[in-house]
Amino acid sequence: MTCFGITQPTADWLLGKTGVLDALHAVLLDAQTRSHLSAVEMVEGPIRFSSAGNVLVFWHADYLSGTGDEDWGFIELDGGFGLAGVPEISREVLEREIYVVNQRLQGYLIDGAFIHRAHPNGVHTCLAGRGTEARHYSVGYIERDVAAGASTVHAAVCSGPSRELSELTAATIKTGADLGDLVSKASLLIEPTRKRQAAPSDFLPELRRALAPYFQAAAYDEYGAVNVDTGTHAITDRDYFRTVGWTYRDWLNSNSCLSSAQRKILESNAVEKHPIRIVGPGGSGKTLLMQLLAISRLKLATEQGKPIRILYLAHNSKMAETIRHRFSVLQGTDDFSGGERELDVRTLAEYGRIELDLDENQVIDPDAHEAKEFQLDVIDGALEEAFAAHQSIVEQSPLFREVASNEALRPIMIRLIMSEISTAIKGHGLTNDPKRYIESERRLSRLHGVLTPDERRVIFDTFRRYHRFVFEECRVLDSDDIALSLLGKLRSPIWELKRRELGYDFLFVDETQLFNENERRLFSFITKSTLPHVPIVLALDEAQDLYGQTSAGFAALGIANVASENLSSIHRSTRAIVKLAFFVIQRSTDLFGPDFPDFTGIAEQMEDDTQPPASPPVVTFVPEDQDRLGRFVVKRIRSMRKQNLRRIAVICYAEQHWSHLLDELRKTDLPLRVLENRGERLPAGEPVVALSRPPDIGGQEFDAVILTGLEAGVVPPRVLDNDALAVAVEQQLLRELYLGITRARFQLEVVVSRGAAVTPVLASAQTAGALGARAGEE
Repeated sequence: MTCFGITQPTADWLLGKTGVLDALHAVLLDAQTRSHLSAVEMVEGPIRFSSAGNVLVFWHADYLSGTGDEDWGFIELDGGFGLAGVPEISREVLEREIYVVNQRLQGYLIDGAFIHRAHPNGVHTCLAGRGTEARHYSVGYIERDVAAGASTVHAAVCSGPSRELSELTAATIKTGADLGDLVSKASLLIEPTRKRQAAPSDFLPELRRALAPYFQAAAYDEYGAVNVDTGTHAITDRDYFRTVGWTYRDWLNSNSCLSSAQRKILESNAVEKHPIRIVGPGGSGKTLLMQLLAISRLKLATEQGKPIRILYLAHNSKMAETIRHRFSVLQGTDDFSGGERELDVRTLAEYGRIELDLDENQVIDPDAHEAKEFQLDVIDGALEEAFAAHQSIVEQSPLFREVASNEALRPIMIRLIMSEISTAIKGHGLTNDPKRYIESERRLSRLHGVLTPDERRVIFDTFRRYHRFVFEECRVLDSDDIALSLLGKLRSPIWELKRRELGYDFLFVDETQLFNENERRLFSFITKSTLPHVPIVLALDEAQDLYGQTSAGFAALGIANVASENLSSIHRSTRAIVKLAFFVIQRSTDLFGPDFPDFTGIAEQMEDDTQPPASPPVVTFVPEDQDRLGRFVVKRIRSMRKQNLRRIAVICYAEQHWSHLLDELRKTDLPLRVLENRGERLPAGEPVVALSRPPDIGGQEFDAVILTGLEAGVVPPRVLDNDALAVAVEQQLLRELYLGITRARFQLEVVVSRGAAVTPVLASAQTAGALGARAGEE
């Protein structure tokens, strides 16, 4: 028995899309084509199609809950009581069974015109479809709650068509007995940690053609045939400095670096038709395109003499400051904003404080970055106290025992707990309800789903201690308190009445991957409700979300029908650096997310850059003992500066090296800047040597980058007894490496202590020829 599986929101999305249903029906009835899905995953926008064993699964990633628990519907395909049993009406039957799945998984009644019947054996039946022939047949379905690991989900399965109700109900019961196995296989296929090869672009061409108009902006007339292409070569040093002071009008001149496709986007009114998601790797120009799009809306309103309000959201105060400066440069002497035309650049925390009328002393910190750093410190102390209070649980838990015995793993665990507090506890309103958190049969998050009740007890105790300190002793609100309080206000009838005047016409969200699920839920309420969609532009690169916390899809958060623009190459870096970055990130298990750049073939399309000062990435081994690491890094910086590499970054991946590097750099006359916030503005065109940790280097670019602390056994720390934690640690390193590598324009060097081996992923890169090696020189 083979079944077709679909999540409830995907079923709802499919209904009414005749062309997609036609193409999907053709695939489901072709056994040979179906067999190919066992080895690959079809990716078309946010749609995924794959199979495992006797289950084919079709899902819309934008509608996933993010917890791993989805309500599933299944349709039997083969045999006497499968979809293919009566081929001449199978198309009508497919549509009817998808309708049944959608209705019943939401608890809705079947339309009375379909002659619904409930049978004593628990099976229900209804007419098999529209049309004279289909009305002579029935389909059967059975539904129940099904265990999915430690959780419970609701599932339904459909059989038929058949003329014989007694035989149909018996067959439906038989198929329904396998619901648990079907749910288990389907749930594994949508896990972020799945490892599946993406199907080639010419696989299932008819289905892809039917799907494409719903996700590609090219489906709309104002775009024409738009394929966003940011060029196939690294931007030259001359062009880089030439463009630093360019205004909006300079960028739109015929001699600028913009492609014709980008110009079409800037001149279109796409955001008036649908939400836009700009996805691209580091250095592909997402932020620039966002800012030009925002100014284009202001310019259009100026020409039309209309008022307009635009909100551009940055994640933290430093980023907001940098963006304001950039907008000032881009507008130049043009007066696109002013009067009834507003362009507000704010952090979400600042917007929340204004709307909730909060003073700065009522929140942890006005800056989102600083607030989250404070939260991490408090959670660290709360976890230590919780471990001491529950020693017996810690000793019996492989996860907690590993964290307690390895200090290098604590930061990872603390980040996971902060996300758990945000999404599972506060997001579900369980701050005063430990029982619902500890004993819930349904997963509230992916971490929650793998914890035992005793482990959940420790996590909730950690939350209580954290909450007591922040809320009761410090008497301040954290970022999630602000987001959830603001969400309550924006969901109210009062705001719904006022938002036509007080809401923004357009919302631009930069580095969306840095906002958690509670914060993302706000986006759909900030704009006016005068359009049938959310007028929002989202720029994101999930590869730069260092901790890879799974969030619900945008459609599940209220932003439906998002059209994607995938920036197809990198302006910033040479081909050799891009190849290394892609080699690293393609080892991530999250490669298939809809908000993840499509890396396939990008580096191969780029031109080689062999002109000085460009050179291939290398690993350099310090010639003396580890105590000389800092001095050796200084030597390498001076060597790079002699090559006219004016802007150099040193990124420290191991905390044990940080103070030594900082001391050595401070002893020099180098123009040192220590970066402690993502997006800090550095002086344009001036020489600089920046020292940073990976989380704080985002949003920057440098002529050369030196990576330190990447010795095997140091980064990532070894995890012995817990596979889940080992995967989390490995994935964080891959993302941190990718972020560091993509900051470099011409040169990248990995400096490793003498006698040490480089971390395994970079060793693999050496074997593959993506990373060279050389010995350090005195």
